[in-house]
Amino acid sequence: MFYKILVNTEARVDVLEAADWYEQQRIGLGYDFYLNFEDAIELLKSHPYIFQEVYNNFRRTLMKNFPYAIFYSVDEIEKEVEVVGVFNTHRDPEIWKKRIKLKSK
Repeated sequence: MFYKILVNTEARVDVLEAADWYEQQRIGLGYDFYLNFEDAIELLKSHPYIFQEVYNNFRRTLMKNFPYAIFYSVDEIEKEVEVVGVFNTHRDPEIWKKRIKLKSK
C-alpha cells in the first residue's frame, strides 16, 4: 500500500531554501540535497510508520548525507502523509517544535 504525500507550503520553502544554500556552497550540491529529500519521501510512501514519533503524532526521519530532519504526520484514514517541515538538525529545536505545535491544533 502506498500513501499519498502532501508537502505543505512551509516545508516546500524549507527544501528550496536549503537546496539554494547548498548550491551556493558548491554547484550541484543543492541538486544532491533535493534528490536526497526525494529519496526520503519515496520511503515514506510505503513505510511511514518506521520512523520515530517525536511529538503528538508527528514523526521524524533524517536525511542521508545532510543534517536535515523531515517532520510529518500520517493520516491513516485518508492514507496520506503530510510533510510539515524540513529542518537543519544543528539549529535550535524550538523552530520545529513551534511549527509542529501550530499544526497539531
